[in-house]
Amino acid sequence: MLAFAVHMRAGKPTIVERVAGLLLLAAMFPALLFAGFLIGATAGGPVIICDPVAVHETGGKKYRFRTTGPGTPTFKAIGKLLRESRLEDVPALWSVVRGDIHLSDVLQSLRR
Repeated sequence: MLAFAVHMRAGKPTIVERVAGLLLLAAMFPALLFAGFLIGATAGGPVIICDPVAVHETGGKKYRFRTTGPGTPTFKAIGKLLRESRLEDVPALWSVVRGDIHLSDVLQSLRR
């Protein structure tokens, strides 16, 4: 059974994972829009970045909110809130819909 689970994770995400990622992304859309607006208004520059560590580990692109870097104290407080609430990794659901990473990769980062 373990070999079957490992074999399933080795390839691209299944259509079920992609649809689940799309549904979760749609459900979280208002929170994503609000967080993106706050980051853009307080820091300027890119709101969503590509996580370079995830690109190396999974072979695909994993997107996340920009929560660190130079910015106002307000931006730093918003970044800290997003990291503590684990909302910074929610844009990675788009990577699941695209087929770059598995849904379990996103859920693991949200559980940490």
